[in-house]
Amino acid sequence: MNKTILILLRIVIFIILVFVLPTIRPEGLPSIAPVRASSTTGEWHALGSGINGGVGAFAVDGSTLYVGGGFSSTGGSPANHIARWTGATWQDMGAGTNGGVLAMAASGATAYAGGVELTPDHYAIIQWDGLFWTPLGTGVTSEVNAIVIAGSDVYIGGGFTNAGGNSNADRIAYWNGASYQALGAGLPDLYDDVYAIAVDGSNVYVGGNFTNAGNNGYADYIARWDGDSWEALGEGLNDKVKAIVIDGTNVYVGGYFTSAGGNFNASGIARWDGTNWNALDEGVQDMSTPSR
Repeated sequence: MNKTILILLRIVIFIILVFVLPTIRPEGLPSIAPVRASSTTGEWHALGSGINGGVGAFAVDGSTLYVGGGFSSTGGSPANHIARWTGATWQDMGAGTNGGVLAMAASGATAYAGGVELTPDHYAIIQWDGLFWTPLGTGVTSEVNAIVIAGSDVYIGGGFTNAGGNSNADRIAYWNGASYQALGAGLPDLYDDVYAIAVDGSNVYVGGNFTNAGNNGYADYIARWDGDSWEALGEGLNDKVKAIVIDGTNVYVGGYFTSAGGNFNASGIARWDGTNWNALDEGVQDMSTPSR
């Protein structure tokens, strides 16, 4: 594939993920048809006849694309808020969910979904075993915005202040297969929210709308849990983080910040090299703040 086309595709996908999808809730998303990009030509192609509502999250495992959002049908057939694309057709996933999906992750035949009241009066993260959806424990007290699978652990982030009865699991927690575990005292400030999680070995990187993680004055909007305490990445950022990707020793973040570690060229997107924040050219300019 032409290198220029590949770079352009990555930029388009990043912009959609960070600056378009997060701006509105799944129930309010416009009707869209999911698309894929050709790995040889860079052209966009529709996935069947599409869906009748908006997409709030997706996950890929092998050739299967899992999609969640505010829709009620895919390919003309009923699918309540969640479905999968096999590469040829859309398939429902059991009875689906009761409310909009904001986060997904998948590994093998297992998929996870999180969002807003996925079962009646219950904010939850739920697990698909290939046949049925089941909740992980008793769920959480508010929406789930991010899910990451790391080995046998499932990390979740959002606006909740309690996960499975663990009152220290504020905005960030992990499911160990039996119960929800907190990461220290979590992120307990009233208006904190987690939107992005990335795991690298024993390090858990968390991004969102928070400041002073673990009472660390520089752990603003991005922080690292090292297994014992919350650590800052340099002097942090000056606004919310919506996406985190790890590539080797580099940690890439995207969001609505205009400065990373005091570097004002690092606007909207930046790279942490383990010591310093670095700009990617002149960053992303003229961003509007999302509603969530």
